[in-house]
Amino acid sequence: MASTVLDPATSRTLFVLGAKDPEMKLIREVLEFLAFEWIPATRAGKRVYPGNAYAADPPPLDAAAFATVHAVECGWSHEAANVTHIDHHHPGDPGYGKPPAEYFAAASIGQIFALAAHELPAHGQQARLAALHARYDHVAHLAAAADHCLGAAYRGQCPGVDPGELTQWIIERRAAFLHMSPDALRARVEASCVRIRALAVDGLADLRGEPGSTVPEAPHAACIAGIAVLTEVVDRDGRHKVGLLGASAAQVARFLAGELVPGLTGFYGDPARGFAGGYRPRADR
Repeated sequence: MASTVLDPATSRTLFVLGAKDPEMKLIREVLEFLAFEWIPATRAGKRVYPGNAYAADPPPLDAAAFATVHAVECGWSHEAANVTHIDHHHPGDPGYGKPPAEYFAAASIGQIFALAAHELPAHGQQARLAALHARYDHVAHLAAAADHCLGAAYRGQCPGVDPGELTQWIIERRAAFLHMSPDALRARVEASCVRIRALAVDGLADLRGEPGSTVPEAPHAACIAGIAVLTEVVDRDGRHKVGLLGASAAQVARFLAGELVPGLTGFYGDPARGFAGGYRPRADR
């Protein structure tokens, strides 16, 4: 499951990877290309998911044996002094609050690239760094824009990212994951855009009354439609999570202040990225 360390110069660094998503899959591939060692973050022996990624169990390895342990979109209690975070989800993270113009530096995949640019030349591996950029630079920028600020990317606010190419890349990647044709997925997204537009009031579509309290491909459809959406899903641990997607900074600020959906707890979100979420108290069902 973990990569093989091919270069002794990298053996003092360990990456602990959080929940699976398309960007994390690319991060894993890049780390293996660079021969950095990685392990998945786990909770009770299972790979973490977004709802528990920051309550992971400490790594099963002797973390003290590594000069640096990079927690990538995850965390655990009693972290040692050698643990650093590669993330953009919470205040204090290196990428939190960065605007669309800085999407690559903000996204976790971009932080991995920055780390490689610092570490590899220091160990005489300029050729490997050049190979990294030649092989992954373009797709990494697409992944970073899609993950950090998709709505802004569709509005052309991410330098170097063409909205049309980004749309096609997302559709093809998502269709392969769902084992369906790109045309079928595109039709599904377009149907969801139509529904979002029909429900929109003052730039916000509340999908919580829809079957499943959302629409298919809601995050993608909301960003294409240019209309923020409210959704509600049941997390794996049984908690009801209300999400705000494809939103403006002002809408995120109102959500985090408890104005859009009163009574939520455990808020998270980033006005610069256009998303937020919170949980209903367990008794509030």
